[in-house]
Amino acid sequence: MLWRTGFWIGIYPLVAHFGLWTSQPRLVVGYLLALVLFTLLSPPGFYQLKNIVFASVIVITTISLAVFDLDRNLIYFPPVLIPTVLFIVFTQSLAVGQTPLITKFAIKSEGKLSVEKEHYTRQVTLLWACIFFFMVIEAISLAIVTSLNTWSWFTHIGNYILIAVVLILEFSYRRYRFKSNNSFMQFIMTLIKYRWK
Repeated sequence: MLWRTGFWIGIYPLVAHFGLWTSQPRLVVGYLLALVLFTLLSPPGFYQLKNIVFASVIVITTISLAVFDLDRNLIYFPPVLIPTVLFIVFTQSLAVGQTPLITKFAIKSEGKLSVEKEHYTRQVTLLWACIFFFMVIEAISLAIVTSLNTWSWFTHIGNYILIAVVLILEFSYRRYRFKSNNSFMQFIMTLIKYRWK
């Protein structure tokens, strides 16, 4: 179930950009609403009162905004909200007494780390925190100063290209620096299977 939800979340940027590119913002709003409801109400969430109440509030809010033709404004939320949450998660893991998120991943994948690797994975965690912070500022700034289409190109396409490039470059550098023989595909599969908490 988790991988299915991840798949539908993963293709949201493409659906969103296609909907805006074809001047059908309500297609994007509808997909986003279905995605949120599916995430909240898939078992066992369906049996939790708080999820049902939250889902009802989201539906009522969306319908109310649609009546006044304001529902398209919901499109602006995911590119701001998602990197904001990720920025908070990565930053909190850098606090004193906490284990950086990328360090946790490395320990789970490789076992005990050397001091050098612990320092490196901490720096990578900081790097990702900075990238997510940049994405938040970018999404807000472009929403103010550019057209919806330009904003969509950057937030729904450009940001994910940026993530892919950073993943590839960081993996290549780490493989060279620590003389690793793992392939990029093995790295991605480990990343997908890892239970991020």
